[in-house]
Amino acid sequence: IESNSTLQKLLGYSEEELRGMKPYDFIAHNVDDVNAKIEKLSDGEYSLVGARKYLTKMGDIIDVEVSANKIEYMGKEVISVVSWDVTELKRAHEDILDLNEVLRLISRITRHDIRNRLAIAYGITNLLKEGYTMDKNLIVEAYISIRKAIDIIKRMNELESVLLSGTSGKDVDLRNLMEEVITDYPVTYDIKGDGRVIVDDTFRSVIENIVGNAIFHGEADRIDVTIKEADGNYLITIADNGKGVPEEIRDRIFEESVSYGSNRGTGLGLFIVKKVVERSNGEVWLDETVKKGAAFIIKMPAVEKKTLKMGPTS
Repeated sequence: IESNSTLQKLLGYSEEELRGMKPYDFIAHNVDDVNAKIEKLSDGEYSLVGARKYLTKMGDIIDVEVSANKIEYMGKEVISVVSWDVTELKRAHEDILDLNEVLRLISRITRHDIRNRLAIAYGITNLLKEGYTMDKNLIVEAYISIRKAIDIIKRMNELESVLLSGTSGKDVDLRNLMEEVITDYPVTYDIKGDGRVIVDDTFRSVIENIVGNAIFHGEADRIDVTIKEADGNYLITIADNGKGVPEEIRDRIFEESVSYGSNRGTGLGLFIVKKVVERSNGEVWLDETVKKGAAFIIKMPAVEKKTLKMGPTS
């Protein structure tokens, strides 16, 4: 019957177009749902209908909060409705939830990766303390592990600042990243192919965890990486010559707290891998066709087609 200019602008209809339209024409819920809400309205006072969705003239869906009541108007019983556009509020809420999830992930990465590094340093320094060894190579290894723990803290602090500022991820050369990570480990390796993706600094922990698991849990001494482009994505295969993943846990390998091997850890490593990859709009899985060792395949969108939301935007 009547509408104000705010509703007209929100829905994209003129006053003349809205006049005579039925609620079913722009409320993006089925007829039974709309009728059920109308039946529950009280007479004479506004009550909260709650979160609803409106359909604009252009076909877009808008999130609104609605209050309504039944009133007498020009001798007729009509419905008086007040709607608030909460699209931006809902988007901000989703951004906060996303940011909280990432900050929790950063905390887990920091605890997990630093624990691994310090465990190595502690084991070596304990041997030194007890006088069992003065091997210079072990001393260097302990130093490197402590330095890496400090680097992790610094990297995660920087990432936290980036996320809070709403800055996007960065363009990363996959081959360079693989080489940077793998050269820190006592293994021979080979890298074939190259590619670029847009990721944040948590993606480094994906490579570190897969390679670290291969060495410390799978007892591998060689890593082979293959990077191939396929349909606008990169398939990154990280294979090792270790003991492989026991068949009985293969379908649960990415679950939290699932670990394996004589040097079993917290079970957070591959859980973190899955979370980080999925957050970057990618996929990761264990190649079940490999008979010797283990091979993990990561599928990531190529940089040309990648848009990654890293936090709240203005």
